[in-house]
Order: sequence, then structure tokens, then C-alpha cells
Amino acid sequence: MPEEAPESEKPARVSAVRRLAQSLVFVLGLPLLAASLLSFASPLTWWLDLLTHFRPHFLSSLALATLLQALVGPRPAAAAWGTAAVLNAILIAPYFVPQRSQSEGPVLSVMHANVAGDDVDIEALAGWVGDVLPDLISLQEISSSNLPKIEAAFQAIGVGYELLAAEPRSDTRGVALFSRVQGASAGVVFPSPDADRPMVEAHVELGGKSLAVLGFHTTRPAPAGPYRSQARDMAAAALWSRAQQIGGIER
Repeated sequence: MPEEAPESEKPARVSAVRRLAQSLVFVLGLPLLAASLLSFASPLTWWLDLLTHFRPHFLSSLALATLLQALVGPRPAAAAWGTAAVLNAILIAPYFVPQRSQSEGPVLSVMHANVAGDDVDIEALAGWVGDVLPDLISLQEISSSNLPKIEAAFQAIGVGYELLAAEPRSDTRGVALFSRVQGASAGVVFPSPDADRPMVEAHVELGGKSLAVLGFHTTRPAPAGPYRSQARDMAAAALWSRAQQIGGIER
């Protein structure tokens, strides 16, 4: 039988294990805390803005760091991880709270999808549309070759989908809008300073109100060039939305 360690050595061993555990929690928590704090400076540059997409990861990881820190000590240090976790929880909580409809009345359903250019799965897309039956369908990455196939597939569903506006492109910027709403109108617009990026807008009358819908393909937010392009597109969409409201149109 192995001999037990002397009683005098046990506290030293426990202390060494605790210090190791504390170091591991520090190594885990400090980079997460730094990244979480840097995300609040997102307007400064594109790579800081990318950090805002990881708030659920910051929340879960910092909550774990808080629990481990509380177990291995020093417990006051857990406040740093816990405060950062709570801040991230507050920022993402609204995404998990169901929004109540502010008014009763007719509903307009809109489907917006990226069809992946000529790699589009026509059967799957048509099946999805046939199951959901949206009123408006806004599609991106429309090309001159996939548009006729998509249009034929939607017509085969048999509920009156009509192609109201389209700008097929050989790049990823092509757009199209289909509707089964009586009296709806649509067109291709270029509200962005990047005049080579088409957007598609639709106008419908619903419950005595005029509604406007804008559909477009946003650029991925990295690196710096695409990030600035996306920011311009979002600003243009916000300006378009404001213009609709000034004109008395819901958007």
C-alpha cells in the first residue's frame, strides 16, 4: 500500500491546485473580457464591429468563468467576469423576447432569401415557398440563367406568383421580387452611393395603408472594404425607410 502524504504536505498540494485553477480561469476569462469590452468600440473600425456578433459566446463563456472563479477564488474577482456577462445578456435579451403585434388587422408576409446564384436548389426553394406561401418573395443572387427556372417553379405552385421586378446579374448582386398580392407594384432602385448595387422595392395597399418593402443583398462585413460597403448600404436603406415614413408610407 502506498504511504499517505504527511498531513503537513496536503495543504501545500491543495494550495498549488487552487493556484493552478485560478490561473486557468484567468487565462480563460481575460481575453473574453477584453474582447467583450472592445466590442463596445465597434463604430471605430470593422474588426471591432465583428466582435459584436459573438455576444452569445461572450455571455456563456464569461458566465462559466464567473462560476469557476466563485469556486476556486478569489471570489471578488468573479465580479469582473459576471459584470461583463450581464452586460452581454442585456444587449442580446431583446432578440429572445417575443414581439407583440401593435395592431390587429391584415398581415403581409415577406420571404427574403439568397438563392446562391446558379447553385440554387430550385426544387427545395419552390417547396419552401409552397409550404409557407408568402405574399412577397425577395430574392438575391439572381442571374439570367436561374431566374427563368425560378419563375417557372413558382408558377407551377399555382397560387398566382408574378415576377414584378428583377435585375439579373452575373455577379452576386442580382435581385428579384415576386408577388401574389393583387395591385402590388415593384421596381429596381439604386438608393446606395454604390450605384452598381441594385435593390428592389415593392409597394402594396393593406388594410387601408400603403406599405413599402425594400430588398437587397448586403455585403459581408469584412475586411475593411466590404465593411464600408455594407455600412453605406445600411445607411442608404435607413434613408429610404425615412423617406417612406415622411411620405406617409409604412415600411
